[in-house]
Amino acid sequence: MFGLFKSYEVELSPEVKGRITNEGKALSGVEVIRKLFYEGYDRSPVIDYALTNTRGEFSFEESIVRSKAPGNIVGQDYLIRQEITIKKDLQDVKKNSNEDDYYWLWVMSKGWKSVPPVNSLLRELNADLQNEEVQHDLDISQFGGSRYQPLITICDLNEDIINDLLSPE
Repeated sequence: MFGLFKSYEVELSPEVKGRITNEGKALSGVEVIRKLFYEGYDRSPVIDYALTNTRGEFSFEESIVRSKAPGNIVGQDYLIRQEITIKKDLQDVKKNSNEDDYYWLWVMSKGWKSVPPVNSLLRELNADLQNEEVQHDLDISQFGGSRYQPLITICDLNEDIINDLLSPE
């Protein structure tokens, strides 16, 4: 009962670090967009921007908010959707009209608690624009999440961490 009035720290996103390349060449001055959606936060979405440096590197600080939702019987199941994208060149999108307007560096939903292995992946978010978009179905149930949690990305992620988190077939 007292949990209804308590505020909880909700991790929308850990610190994010990454690098953007195209055919192995660093891309400088590319705008990276991070959007964080959480029903338990009245100012959702939280949107941040970063520019890549001359080495193609970018970063975002962690994002933590206070919310009463985790103590609410309905709000405890609210998910956080994390999107980290870069906009595609409009000429490329027009040529391939069935494509999205964005490269998906990271798209995943999770619960309000931290997921340490996923946080490790977000600290090494390295993408080459020539990479194919892939979906990994992760098992984050041991961290209060789903057993089949999709992660969509074009990034080269740490295979050891991914293999440890892959959902059982």
